[in-house]
Amino acid sequence: MAILPDDVKLYASQRLTDESDGGGRATGNEVIDGGINNLFRDISRIDRTLGDVSLRKVYAGVSTDNTDPYLGAHLIITEPPQDSKVDVLLFNTDSQTDERTEARNRIESYVVPAVDASWELLGDQLVGQRGIQAIQRTEDRLPEIGEVYRLLDENTGQ
Repeated sequence: MAILPDDVKLYASQRLTDESDGGGRATGNEVIDGGINNLFRDISRIDRTLGDVSLRKVYAGVSTDNTDPYLGAHLIITEPPQDSKVDVLLFNTDSQTDERTEARNRIESYVVPAVDASWELLGDQLVGQRGIQAIQRTEDRLPEIGEVYRLLDENTGQ
C-alpha cells in the first residue's frame, strides 16, 4: 500500500505563539489545511502599518497504517501569499526542541560584519527603532531597498 498525499500532514508545535518560548516539541495536533487562523492570528491594523514578524514552528509527518518508507521528503512554498504585504520564509533549524528566540537568531545570523557603509548615522540609534537617518556624499552609491546593515556600537563592540 502506498503513502498518499493525504497521508502527509503538518503537526503543531507545543506553543503556536510569538512569545519567546513559542515552538518546542511536536504534538499530535494536526494543522488542518485551509483552516482560518490555525497557525497565525489575523493581521492587525497596527501590524499592517508598522510591520511585524510572526514565527510558527510546525512539523511534517506521515499518518498511515502501513510501514512503507517515505523517501525524498521535502517542503516547498509553491505560491506567494494572497496578501501582497505578507512575505513567507520556510527554513529548518535542525532542532526538535528549539523555541522562537533560537529561530529568530537563525534568521538573523546571516547579518555578518563586512565593509563599512558609505554614510554616517545622524544622532543616537535606539534599540528596536524601525528607521534611521544618515548622511553621505552625493557621489557615493545610495543604499538600495532590501539591503541589510548591521549597526555596531564601537564603545561596546555590539
